[in-house]
Amino acid sequence: MQKTVLTSVFYFILVHLKGQQKITDSVTGFFIGSSFTYIWDPQSPDYINNLSYLYQEKTLQLNLALQWNKRWRSGINYHKIWTLSEQYGKNSYFIAGVFQQYHLLRKKKGSLFAEAGLYSGNYCTCGLADPYKKNGLVYWNIGAGMNLKLSKRFYLDFAFLNYKPFNKISGKYNYTQYVIGLDYKISNFKIKESK
Repeated sequence: MQKTVLTSVFYFILVHLKGQQKITDSVTGFFIGSSFTYIWDPQSPDYINNLSYLYQEKTLQLNLALQWNKRWRSGINYHKIWTLSEQYGKNSYFIAGVFQQYHLLRKKKGSLFAEAGLYSGNYCTCGLADPYKKNGLVYWNIGAGMNLKLSKRFYLDFAFLNYKPFNKISGKYNYTQYVIGLDYKISNFKIKESK
């Protein structure tokens, strides 16, 4: 399942970039990035026993992206999510997909961006209890963030992202994630205007 999703995402990006009829002659870059986030809820509710307990969620995010002009960046993103709760014990999940960023404000030291994407996974934020595993979920996401230039190749990445399941599931709610990560610019290259 995960290989199929990642393969589809890769082909989507290739077709998307190849389909651009006019791309200006501009410096572009290939980026690899990662982040790790930790979310906890010390009072996660147990509605059956009328108690509360500690819920923990850890997310490792890996992404590859192509900055194909000054404003637009396309990429693929993979989340590995681990949870620990008294209700479901230890579990792991994934969310993977494609994203598109538009850089609103660009300066030498960084940029602000808006982001949207389409994802697939098995992390069901549904019902009154903790999230649980359900295959075949599709999410759309929106978010915003900023990149701060640390050096010629390294950038600090700050963002807040919101994922909403498309599927018709009772009691579904959004999966939200803060991002504090690091991007590494692998290379610069030129894309010449198509004729």
